[in-house]
Amino acid sequence: TNTMWVQNPFQIDFYVQDKLEYEGFVATVGLRGEYWDPNCDWYDMDSVRWDEEFFGDLYKPYAFDDSLENERFPRRRAKGQFHLMPRLGISHPITETSKLYFNYGHMYQKMSPDYYFQMRRYGDYSLAWIGNPEAQFERTVSYELGFDQSVGQDYLIHVAAYYKDKSNQATTTTYRSIAGGNYSVSDDRVYQDIRGLEVTFKK
Repeated sequence: TNTMWVQNPFQIDFYVQDKLEYEGFVATVGLRGEYWDPNCDWYDMDSVRWDEEFFGDLYKPYAFDDSLENERFPRRRAKGQFHLMPRLGISHPITETSKLYFNYGHMYQKMSPDYYFQMRRYGDYSLAWIGNPEAQFERTVSYELGFDQSVGQDYLIHVAAYYKDKSNQATTTTYRSIAGGNYSVSDDRVYQDIRGLEVTFKK
């Protein structure tokens, strides 16, 4: 196969955070925002998905005239993504040597750039894999409840229960044609529910 792409996406981020203390409670509250724009025109997959001249060995590269390719296979401006991610951490000292805490947060993570922009073709120019610049970022919503207890001057017992809801994880969808040939499209359909209990004793 051969793969070639040149793109110039951009991202804008901001973050605000404050720390609040009140009668033994300590809270850190934050909000992160990000806007990611693929900054490109991409193939209108609703139009070309079943076009054998696009995905099959009938494809002809227009290496020296992009206007011919744009005319034959319609494109449209890829949409950007905006995310707001709240973060919250609360700590409550119970005694001089122990505390309870709770953490909550939303996080987003981009896929590999190939998942967004790749166009991979076989030697006969039939399509092997095409990216999707509008694929959603992987999203994680995380909760954690924990307890810390110091033992003497040198030891610490840490107990924490956590839950993570992960969605929009990277995968591919494969399309197969009765005319022969198949290709994959980047997708964001995988999800996980993660639950755990962590117990640590350390010096």
